[in-house]
Amino acid sequence: MRRLAGWSYAVLLAGCGSEPGIKASEIVTGIYRLNSTIQADNCTPHRFAGDREVSVVSPGTGDLILWEAAESSLQAYVLKAMDNYSQQTPREGEQINPCPGVAGGTYSKSDALLMANHGRIEVADIEMWNLTTACSPARVGASEVPISSCRSERTFVYELQTECKSPCSIKSSTNPLPGELAKLSCVCSNP
Repeated sequence: MRRLAGWSYAVLLAGCGSEPGIKASEIVTGIYRLNSTIQADNCTPHRFAGDREVSVVSPGTGDLILWEAAESSLQAYVLKAMDNYSQQTPREGEQINPCPGVAGGTYSKSDALLMANHGRIEVADIEMWNLTTACSPARVGASEVPISSCRSERTFVYELQTECKSPCSIKSSTNPLPGELAKLSCVCSNP
């Protein structure tokens, strides 16, 4: 059992233990409905909560390529099997300054797989912002920089809507309407 900034979760690989909640080998590439819920958030503006259609890619390496949503953008992140399906940004020894051109301030983000099976994935997401001066509007990944130092804890729940088996692939519409995200579809080309 590992602790991640206030979240407890098991990090046993599928097949390398008997943790019933994490069956990463069952996850399929497809179109998922992402529901982002807030457990705690003292950021202004608040981090995104709501749902979006996103893709999840399970490339056969054991790694998972997932998407995080914001009001009008998406940001990919990878949970690697070799890292026990958890990720810390920035990596140890590195630093992210959330305010370009302004000295000081840090941003960190942790993501950890809580549960996974064929049709559902749950990820714990924690963002911590330490700002020495306000710098809005700016972005780090999918997140808008808040107006002051803060912390956010969310859960991302991905529910499978459409499986997309190889050789098919997920495509997005190229011209979404202003303010809308691209629509996804599973496309299979005939040889």
